[in-house]
Order: sequence, then C-alpha cells, then structure tokens
Amino acid sequence: MLSVQECKQHLRKGDFTDEQVEQIRDSLYQLADLFIKEYIKTKKAGKCPVSHEGDHLLPSLNQRTS
Repeated sequence: MLSVQECKQHLRKGDFTDEQVEQIRDSLYQLADLFIKEYIKTKKAGKCPVSHEGDHLLPSLNQRTS
C-alpha cells in the first residue's frame, strides 16, 4: 500500500490533509479490488466481452497477493 506521502506526490494539485489522502487512497484501493473481482467473476463465467490481451497481468497480481 502506498504511504500518505507517496499518495500526496501523485495528487499534484490540491492541498489535501493526511486524512483526506487516506480516504482517497482507500477508496481507490476498494475500487481496484472491485474491478479485479468483477473481472475474474465474468472471465470465469465466460462472459467477458473485452479482449484478453492483458491476461498476463493477472498472474503477477495473484503472486503478490498470495
């Protein structure tokens, strides 16, 4: 997980408090988690209408979270 300071570097514009940065960071992590879970769910169901060119990314993600 990115630190608050690392997040502030990516949020170039805006004067955010540490608490606001933590909320933004946590929301983005939740959104990413939701997208990944939905992608896996639709892929397993065979309903994924998108190209599978990025499938090589998923195994590396799973290795880091296992």
